[in-house]
Amino acid sequence: IKHLIEEGQVQESTPGTLEWIRDYAAFIRSVKPDAYTVGEVSGANAAALKPYYPDLLDQYFQFDIAAGTLAAASSGSPLLLGISVGGAERMIPGQRYATFLTNHDQPRVATQLEGAEDRMRVAAMLMLSLPGTPYIYYGEEIGMSGDKPDELIRTPMQWSGEPNGGFSTGTPWEPLQPDWSTVNVAAQEGVEGSLLETYRRWIGLRADHAALSRGSFTALVTESRSVLAFARQVDGETVVVVINTGEDAVSDLAVTLPEEWTGAGDPVFQDIVGADGESLSSVDGVLIVPEVATASGIVLMRTER
Repeated sequence: IKHLIEEGQVQESTPGTLEWIRDYAAFIRSVKPDAYTVGEVSGANAAALKPYYPDLLDQYFQFDIAAGTLAAASSGSPLLLGISVGGAERMIPGQRYATFLTNHDQPRVATQLEGAEDRMRVAAMLMLSLPGTPYIYYGEEIGMSGDKPDELIRTPMQWSGEPNGGFSTGTPWEPLQPDWSTVNVAAQEGVEGSLLETYRRWIGLRADHAALSRGSFTALVTESRSVLAFARQVDGETVVVVINTGEDAVSDLAVTLPEEWTGAGDPVFQDIVGADGESLSSVDGVLIVPEVATASGIVLMRTER
């Protein structure tokens, strides 16, 4: 939408464009006050999106965070992602931004990450635990591949190993991806650790815990360059998320907690991802996580001592 009205040599996000969108959004709300509007300002980071707030559309896709998420999953270093999220939190009001991995115009996640399922899991865990409203492009949850031209990024959903991938008894507009018989929903459904079940697990965590869906964001310091650790808080609920984007497990990870958390004694945390629900105690404002496996994530719920 940044090219709606071009003004001379200025082609993007002109005053005319912003005013047109403002009038458009006002009209929609006059007809349907509870409508929720989402826009795409292609390639924009938080700074570029800032002029579109607070009274235009409700939210916009955050390309900067999307690129940072894929870079973290690919490289094993979440540094740039943390910077992008911090910028969005400072500049965009009320976490009114849309997060995603790829869309209908970009090579699919599986293609960009060269089919590495562990890297795809990292990308999913990051997107589903960070602030913003996550959007999943169909097929990402099973690792569908696809590259340019655009038609090959929009092939039929791969539901099963049945003819046409269980998508249709007719003839699809485009052939399925070559791996459709093995990469499909039916092949991953109920399989512990599969990409599909990873998505379902982390979507469930986000739905069950308000801190993960709309909580504040505080970056936490660790000793590992491959780990992204952060806290999210809302309405008395606090979680600490620790995601290892690297290729090696991290042992005895020290996570420095905010100073204000230790005023009434060191807090205790419970793992809400692992099956055993392990409890961890912090000491002098530092939480020691015994092990974070390669390409894995932990969500720790703060509990009373």
